[in-house]
Formats: sequence, C-alpha cells, structure tokens
Amino acid sequence: MILNIMMLVMMYPMMMIVCFVMYTSMKPKNGMAFGCTVSAVHMKDETLKEIERQWSVEMKRNIVITALLPFTAFFVPYVSIQITIWTVWVFVLIVLLEWPFIKANAKVKDLKHGMGWYDKENPEEFIELKAAGEVRRVKVGTFLIPVVVSASAVALVYGLSFVENDLVKKTGYVQDFAIIILMLAFLNVLFLWVAQWMDRQRTEVISTQSDVNLNYARAKKNIWKDFWLQSSWVTTVYVWICAVALIFYDWFDLAILVGSLVYTFVVMGLAVPVIRKIKEVETHYEKERDIAVDSDDDRYWIWGLLYYNPKDKHTMVSQRVGMGTTINIATKAGKIWWGVSIIVMLSLPVLLGWLIFEEFTPISLSINEDEVHASHLKLEHELLITEIENLELVTECPSMTKVVGSAMDTLAKGSFRIKETGEKCILFLNPQNEKFLKFEVDNQVYYMSGIDDEETMTVYEEIKNK
Repeated sequence: MILNIMMLVMMYPMMMIVCFVMYTSMKPKNGMAFGCTVSAVHMKDETLKEIERQWSVEMKRNIVITALLPFTAFFVPYVSIQITIWTVWVFVLIVLLEWPFIKANAKVKDLKHGMGWYDKENPEEFIELKAAGEVRRVKVGTFLIPVVVSASAVALVYGLSFVENDLVKKTGYVQDFAIIILMLAFLNVLFLWVAQWMDRQRTEVISTQSDVNLNYARAKKNIWKDFWLQSSWVTTVYVWICAVALIFYDWFDLAILVGSLVYTFVVMGLAVPVIRKIKEVETHYEKERDIAVDSDDDRYWIWGLLYYNPKDKHTMVSQRVGMGTTINIATKAGKIWWGVSIIVMLSLPVLLGWLIFEEFTPISLSINEDEVHASHLKLEHELLITEIENLELVTECPSMTKVVGSAMDTLAKGSFRIKETGEKCILFLNPQNEKFLKFEVDNQVYYMSGIDDEETMTVYEEIKNK
C-alpha cells in the first residue's frame, strides 16, 4: 500500500501533466500537422480537419484509460505485481498517447501524396551560415555555482559520516544513505550538460533573413537556459534539505518522501511557463516565416516522431512536434543510443519476472546436522549452531531501513539498519509472521524466521536442544 501511495503521489501528477502537454503540443500548428509539413493554405483542408478531429477523440479516450489503469495496483497485495503494474502503465501510457498520432501522421502523408501537396521531389535544405555557431546563451559559470553548492552538501555529509559525535550519532546510517545525496547532486551536472547540449544545436531556419533566424534561436535558447538554471537551483535546495535531514537522521525518510513530491511538482511547475513562452515565441515569429518547406523532408521522419537521415551529420535536431530536440538515429551515436534503449526495454520483462518469482518463492529455515540453513531460491545462510549466541524468540522486530536486499510484504532479506540505534543487522524472515529468532554470530545480529511460525518454533527448539 505504501508503494502504491508513493507512486500515485509522485508519478501520477507528472504523467497527467505529460498527457496534457502532449495533447496540446501535437495539435497542427506552425506549418506542421502530425509531423508533416503543411502550408498555411492546406491547413484549412476539410480532410485534414477530419483527421485532427479523429485524433482528438482517440487521445481523449486514451487519456481516460491511462488515468484509471494505475488504480488496479491498489487491489493487489503483492509488491512485485504492484511494481509490474506501474511499470506496464508507463509503457501503456506512451503507446496509447503516441498511437493516435502515428495513425494521423500516416493519413496526412497519404493526403499530401494524393492531393499533390509535395512541391518538390527533393526539397531544398536551408542552413543558416551567418554568425554560425555564435548563438550561445548558456554561461558555464552560472551553472557551476549550484554545482559547487550542492557538491559542498555532499562533502559535508561524507565528512560527518566518518565522525562519531553528538550531531551524527549513527554514522553507519549516514554512510549507507549518503549515496542518495550524491545522486541528487549529480543532477546539477546533468542539467549543465543538457543545457550546453541544447545550446549548441544548429540554428533553425524559418526565414530567408538571417537576423530573423538568429533572433528566433536566441529567444528559444534563452527560455531553455533559464529553465535548466532554475531547475539546478531547485535541485541544490533539495540536496541541502536532504543532507541536513540525513545528518539529523530522524527526519531523513520524511524529507525524501515529502521532498521528492514537492521537488517533482516544483520542477514540473517550472516547465509550465516554458510551454507558454515557447508558444508565444512561435506565435510572434509565425508572421516572419517565409520558407514554405522545412529543412528536413517528411521522408526522414518515421511516424513523424523518429528522425533518420543519413545525409545529416548532426546527432541532435529540433523535434517536429513538441519541445526540445531528438536524436538522429542514422548517426553512430544515434544507433548506439537506440541499441542501449532496446536492450533496456527487453530486460525489463526479465527483471519484473524475476521480482515476481522472488516474492512468490517461499523462504525456508531448517536444521541440517549442526548447521542452520536459510534458503530462498538458493542457500542464503549456512550458520554453525555452536557459533550462535544470545538466542531469543521475539514477537516484534524493530523499525529498520533496508541497506541492501529485498523488502516486501512477505519477504525481508539482506542487510538492514535499525533506525533507533543505527545498528546494522542481517534479516531473513517473513514479515507477516508473529515469531522471529534473534541471535548473534561473530558479533553480527541476525533476525530470522521460517515460512510460518510453526517452522520458526521448530528451528528454535532444535537450536536450544543442541
């Protein structure tokens, strides 16, 4: 239930915003209809308007379907199935939102061929040469400030994690979760890279007048530069909040849960003005457009979404639909990127299947001669009974945080840390049981149980009688 609530709070609003952005950005405008170039005169064609109407109906229907799908996870008691539902939901969302667009793209291409709207068999390609490469709005120094500030939070956490004092009483706890602060801080480096990457894209040609093209590029690049810089500062604030919460460990879980929600909403909130400002720029420069055909032919756009042009040496190009850039699959980098993406997508069913198999495979605790065997999928622990000390039968485990391992409703195994004391322990148990074994081996604390209380009691009695 906690997983479902976290996913619903963190992912659901973001995905619904994505639905809204895709619905609004995919509508025909600025000489583009579903990934195909269409002149202003042909935009008024009734057949094209009917294609848009059918697309709109399908999009609205699919958005409703995707909005309801995640709630099925609340009726499933198994964590692995819940994770599978949420993962499948993301892919279903993408497919259901893209499929109406892909069909509309095919219809528009057929319409253009049937009506003879293609002016040239080999359309001209326009490239802006004036001040080539000089339209740069990102200053590295302004981005390095939040990078350094967030890095100082990481340095503070890692520095204090090795000091035993009153401020950091549970140094082990801080060491275990300092990696989260490091990963958050690394986002600022990523933002800097993306900002520079977008800033270096070629100038889009919308007019035969170079000044118009350059001013158009400056306006759009300024908007994106401001967005990435603002996102970087928001991330820096979040990094410091998490760092302080981790040092005062009692507040860390709450900071991550609530902070992630607030952080997601703030960053998505920063994206809303970007959409509005980009639209204003497009509207302002619409009257300046005097090139009938865009520099990239429809033939190079698969489904109007994927760009494949062996003649174009640029790795990144502006998207035909929506905002930002997309990758040229025909380039070496584009092929590598797509290869990695395909491998990741194919590995997901395997990983989800393994997760389900792990949760539905029962654990086993038994005595084999003079050893305690803990098995799950394989033999996990093999402990000599003579080395077991301070054996207790407890009815409740302390509140813990997972360091490495699995933490599910019916399975908890791996390395965990007790929140109250900061002590690290090894778990191998079914959390739904009411009886657990607590003991020590070589000063390492273990909490174990069998698949049920009966199996746990049997092992407990056998150990005592050895």
